[in-house]
Amino acid sequence: MSLLQKWRADRLRRQQAERYVELLMAPPPEALVERLAQLGDGDADHAAWEWRYARRALGLIVAERDAQDDRTVSEIAAVLGERQSVDPEVAADRRELARQQLNERVTAYRGAVANRVSSDPLAVRLGFVLLRFERPSVLTPQAAASLGVALDAMMADLNASLAEIYGPPAIADV
Repeated sequence: MSLLQKWRADRLRRQQAERYVELLMAPPPEALVERLAQLGDGDADHAAWEWRYARRALGLIVAERDAQDDRTVSEIAAVLGERQSVDPEVAADRRELARQQLNERVTAYRGAVANRVSSDPLAVRLGFVLLRFERPSVLTPQAAASLGVALDAMMADLNASLAEIYGPPAIADV
């Protein structure tokens, strides 16, 4: 591969990562924010942040699980980190805290996705993670399932977007 071809390929991959991260940075739907705020302490701003964190965390998990190669998730994570470091929704003195909070959510959601012991469906496990971070007044399987359906749909949408941007995952020849 010539130097120019490599530069073009790297530029294309950067653009793909930027397109995917743009989806991860999208604001949450108001209806979801309101539903979560009602289950929690009524703080719509906190609920909106939990949905933002959930989308970004699940977006990284989808990329880890479904991307064509490991380089893709590394590029997505790098672009997401860059975008978060200048996120106008976060005060400059709170950006490190926001980064730490996102990392906590990634770990928690990754655990829910990877859990093969629980008899709960994935949607319920995802819903419980969201509820735990929201500090809900109601922590029931029904509330978790209600929110988990939206989280499960979010993962499916992100998976479809990842495939649209990067192409479907290729199965390696063994």
